[in-house]
Amino acid sequence: MRRRRLFKFLKGLGLALLTLVLLLGFIYLLLPKGPRATMPFDDPHGVDRPAATSDHFMAATGNPWATQAALQVMQDGGNAVDAAVASLLVLNVTFGEAASVPGVAPVLVYDAQHNAVESYIGAGTAPAKATIESFKGRGRANVPEMNIWSQLLPASPDVIIALLEKYGTKSFAELSAPAIRIAKEGYPVHDTLLKDLDLSLVERLGYTILMPYNAQVYLGGQWWRPLHHAEITRRLDLANTFESMAQAEQSVLSSGGTRQSGLQAVRDDFYKGEIAQKIVAFHAQKGGLFTAEDLANYQGAWEKPLSGQFGDYTIFANNTWTQGGVVLMALQMLDGIDLKAMGHNSPEYAHTVLQAIELAMADREAYFDDPQFVQVPIQGLLDPRYAQERRKLMTPGQAFTQMPPPGDPARLAGSLPTPTNPTVTSDRAGWLATPSVGKDTSYLSIVDAAGNAVSMTPQRFPQNADGAGHRPDPGQPHGAVLPGPAASGYAPARQAPPHHPQPEHGLQGWQVPDESRDPRRRYPDANYPAGFFEHDRLWNGPPGGD
Repeated sequence: MRRRRLFKFLKGLGLALLTLVLLLGFIYLLLPKGPRATMPFDDPHGVDRPAATSDHFMAATGNPWATQAALQVMQDGGNAVDAAVASLLVLNVTFGEAASVPGVAPVLVYDAQHNAVESYIGAGTAPAKATIESFKGRGRANVPEMNIWSQLLPASPDVIIALLEKYGTKSFAELSAPAIRIAKEGYPVHDTLLKDLDLSLVERLGYTILMPYNAQVYLGGQWWRPLHHAEITRRLDLANTFESMAQAEQSVLSSGGTRQSGLQAVRDDFYKGEIAQKIVAFHAQKGGLFTAEDLANYQGAWEKPLSGQFGDYTIFANNTWTQGGVVLMALQMLDGIDLKAMGHNSPEYAHTVLQAIELAMADREAYFDDPQFVQVPIQGLLDPRYAQERRKLMTPGQAFTQMPPPGDPARLAGSLPTPTNPTVTSDRAGWLATPSVGKDTSYLSIVDAAGNAVSMTPQRFPQNADGAGHRPDPGQPHGAVLPGPAASGYAPARQAPPHHPQPEHGLQGWQVPDESRDPRRRYPDANYPAGFFEHDRLWNGPPGGD
């Protein structure tokens, strides 16, 4: 009797579930799945175009709207830094999944009047609560991937104010106007955005359930409807954030305040005002680590950039809180090798360049860290004599089968060790076989009529919800957009790398067991800008990440 009743119950339950599935399927079929409102858009992505030239000023950025904003600022009398800020803010709107407002913005600035290059530390630190004890107390051996505990403090707004204070000529209100207009009026879904958010029906549904606000921003709250090319998308809360920051500045200026005090008001609005309060409340709600003190006390700094030589070119990069020095080291190893004779992209050419990069990367793994906390032997690493010795480790016609060993730049004062055959210091086969790569970076390069230049690599953080495979992971809370009228558009900030791939070396920066880890110590950033000088000619460009 009981068995029969159970069978009857299960049969009824099965029929009910089947009916529900059929009903939901019928409703889904009736829901609109085509494009929302569209706008004319000639997407330049992947299209061959003639090279741009100019006798006055130029800008190259991550998309047409950011480039146009930069050009318009310079047309209206602004300089390269003004143009860079306007361009960055537009990228935050139109390419936010790769270059978000609270992300990082490593930058190099060339001051033509003083013939000087400066670097600004545009990468956030961890919050004060991100201590070894905190992670171990949660049973974590490494910084977790795609987790609110891996977020770093927002750096990009600080970079903007630092740039405008030192080199800018226009107000934040003027420079944020293009971004605010585009965020309100909308812009077309471009090819890159379409690929970044190429979600299946199941992923869109999960995204909506677990991260409803994000889904509202990116999908219009319609899980059943994929994005379509050229349909209009808006970022209204982000527009409100920029307007709040601009109004803070204008309030000070209208009261007779100075330009400096106006810019400070913009900074305070983000790091101490309503925006900061919403960020802290979000972290409190989600069990995060950010406090009001973390945000209020955050500050980047100007620094002397690294530099190296390749033939007639002088190359500049940010310090070892990024991996920019790898480019200098690799190029100095290649300096003196007749690469042209090998033929561009020939097997011999590619082999030689790649081995130089691999040798530089081995030193990066061993020595690069935040120079404010770790004594990095950068003078030795960038010494041409050291490059010559490292070059002797190259094996023409034979690949390195394993990661080559790091060198010993500190011994330059005496005799350098005799080069030996490269040997592995850790097994990276699994790490290399399953790389987690996402479109988490953009770039802007700007030169004004006076010759001033900016090279910047804005990004959100790697391996976040829009990271691996370019798909948002609806199961992770890190990327939730802040709610409310002054929402910043993205929860902060950039993610700390999950682990160091070569723990046998002295740099254990990304591993929790390193007892010397200070939350303020910056992790070497994989992406970085670069600047090149050939006599009096300037070249800008981002070498990219790994």
